Amino acid sequence: LAHYAKDLMDIMTDGKYTAMAVGDDLTMTFSGEGKSHSVDVLSGGTRDIAYIALRLSLIRLLYREMPPVCFDESFAHQDNDRCFAMLKVLSALSTRDGMQTFVYTCRSREYTIAREIDENCHLIRMI
Repeated sequence: LAHYAKDLMDIMTDGKYTAMAVGDDLTMTFSGEGKSHSVDVLSGGTRDIAYIALRLSLIRLLYREMPPVCFDESFAHQDNDRCFAMLKVLSALSTRDGMQTFVYTCRSREYTIAREIDENCHLIRMI
């Protein structure tokens, strides 16, 4: 579990957090830049990434076949670079593991970035 989540965190934070531990109660600690951190001391955006990595790891652990995964404003606290990295991970999981992803947002940024990564993504506008 922690190994898979660590790999996702490494990609989504551009290598800033390279070691991760998950306790039996699902508490997380990270090592980066020579220090160990509790998830509670990380910035809101990095904490969001950590929990997304943990959720995706749990899904991979619990399901033989990846179920559809929904994200509702999950990238709102990310800058463009981190949003790009997170969406790139989701695209890779789609290709590698067949994971279908739905991203709900009120902004166009995520779609613009997703189209840059994979021209086959679709936009559904809801009014």
